[in-house]
This record gives sequence, C-alpha cells and structure tokens, in this order.
Amino acid sequence: NGCSSDLAKLYYLEMPVNLVYKLDVTPMVKIYMGGGPHLGYGLSGKYHSTNSEQGVVINSNDSYYKTADYGINFIAGVELPRHVLIDVSYDIGLGNMSQASETKINDKVFGISVGYMFR
Repeated sequence: NGCSSDLAKLYYLEMPVNLVYKLDVTPMVKIYMGGGPHLGYGLSGKYHSTNSEQGVVINSNDSYYKTADYGINFIAGVELPRHVLIDVSYDIGLGNMSQASETKINDKVFGISVGYMFR
C-alpha cells in the first residue's frame, strides 16, 4: 500500500514532584488528587521501520533525541484500608525531545499503579 510505519519507542526515567490534596471519605477510605512538574532522563530506545529495527542511542552528542525531558503530571487515587493505594496518573511532556528543529516530539504517559504504604 506504500505506507511507511516508522515508530520510535523511547525510554526515559521520570521523577515527578507532586503536591497532593487528601480528603477523608470515610474513616477508612481517603481520596487524593494532585499534580506537579516532572523531570526525565533518557535511557535508551528502539526505532522500528517497515524493514528493520535498531537501537536508539539517547545519551550522546550525535543522538537524534535529547537526554533531558520535562513536563507536568496529574494524579488521582484512593487510599483503602490496610494501607493499599490505587491511583491513575497522566503526564504531559512540555519539552521537545527531538534534536532536529523541524521535528517536535513530546511524551504523553497514562499510568495505573497499586501500592502499599508501610507505617
């Protein structure tokens, strides 16, 4: 059909810093929501094209992708009895991850997590 299907998968380590508001729904259940900035550091990646797959180097001067990333994230969740946490988050990249001025690449990440709070 003549269509190319190029895809780059980039792997960044992100560190969010959230301000969170917590509200008691019942004596045993709390909901929370918040957000804040995140910073990211490029680790590696893969580039897939119609005919091949190759590794992507992010942490070098000749890389097509920038090492640093930044953005804003949002989080909402529930704290259940027995210290169990369930939340969803959404991160929006604000920086251009491409080294090329004519190309704009930014990330959008949706996450679901389950956790346990040690007290």
